[in-house]
Amino acid sequence: MAEKNIEYRLEGVDFSSQSSCWKTIKNYFDSQKIGKNVLVDITTMPREIIWYIFLLLKQKKATVQYLYHKPDKYGDWLTEDTDVPRFPLKLSGLSDISKETFLIIVTGYDYARAEQICNYFEPDLVCFAIQSGKQFNNTTLNLEAHKSLIKELDALTIDIDCYGGDCGESQLSKIIEEYIPSHNLILASLGPKQSAVALFRLAMQYPEIALCYAPSKKINMQYSFGCGESFRGPVIP
Repeated sequence: MAEKNIEYRLEGVDFSSQSSCWKTIKNYFDSQKIGKNVLVDITTMPREIIWYIFLLLKQKKATVQYLYHKPDKYGDWLTEDTDVPRFPLKLSGLSDISKETFLIIVTGYDYARAEQICNYFEPDLVCFAIQSGKQFNNTTLNLEAHKSLIKELDALTIDIDCYGGDCGESQLSKIIEEYIPSHNLILASLGPKQSAVALFRLAMQYPEIALCYAPSKKINMQYSFGCGESFRGPVIP
């Protein structure tokens, strides 16, 4: 970056503490003059931090776009030892005690994380939004891997295309509109990184929705390899 005369600043965050993480990011934005147009590279960023950055930039009234670089391939394993699922600060929705809980998970290649979220919240209804296509052996590692859990929970399923122009937002919006009058909705992003963009936009449209994140205690340092196709699009117009 120095070779291209691009100024940058490294900012450490304590990801184990939600309040510390939020304060660090907020203090950084408060200390900077934020431009009108902001591009956020979400490629290697945890989803909880993505949502905090998007939310703070929205408060700054910035026009925000995301950038994502798809890898050439993934490693033999991605994450292990899923931690306790949690609601991001300021994105935990509005719960009505008289309503049942509906959990919508955009699935990925980590079956254990989806199972952990389902076990933790014990929802009355579950929907798995499954990325379409055969990329990265998706049929085996995603669709086939979740079949037993889908059967066990008698879960709904929908196809989703997070690599599309709206990051899968329109497909998720249809089921949200159907169930939000009768259920408390929790949305979790475990699939393609762009699903975090779709979930954020939906949370802004429907303040009742709670976003959910399940951190992992162990991440493969050989998580992915190479840089493939790049995606860029609007977050906050």
